[in-house]
Amino acid sequence: ETLQAGGLAVNLHMAGDPGTYTACGDIPQAGSGSGGTGSGSTTPPPLSADIVGFALPSISVPIGTVVTWTNLDGATHTTTSGQGGSFDGTGWNSANLSSGQTFSHTFDQVGTFTYTCRIHGSMNGTVTVTGSDDVEY
Repeated sequence: ETLQAGGLAVNLHMAGDPGTYTACGDIPQAGSGSGGTGSGSTTPPPLSADIVGFALPSISVPIGTVVTWTNLDGATHTTTSGQGGSFDGTGWNSANLSSGQTFSHTFDQVGTFTYTCRIHGSMNGTVTVTGSDDVEY
């Protein structure tokens, strides 16, 4: 009720695993009797992933998710499909991202994808994409 009174809603929170983000629907307005804008949608909400402390986050998302990386470091980084600083030639490959810049990619295949920074090859992470056959967002 406090959130609703302030016009606020919970849209995203961390699940039990710190590397897993869980999407939540909007909190319905008091007395509305219906779900929020996310109810019944087949498109997962976008996810923000921060590049900070010379580390790329490992995340898990449902298929169809748009992930937007934001470089919060003072150094330039990339988000590039592959590992050890090398682009694998099959996935995504951002331009150099200066501090504050972003890059987005839509994950439309199920699987686990490694990614790296082309500038700092020791920076590696994974994106695990799960199916959504019976999931509503």
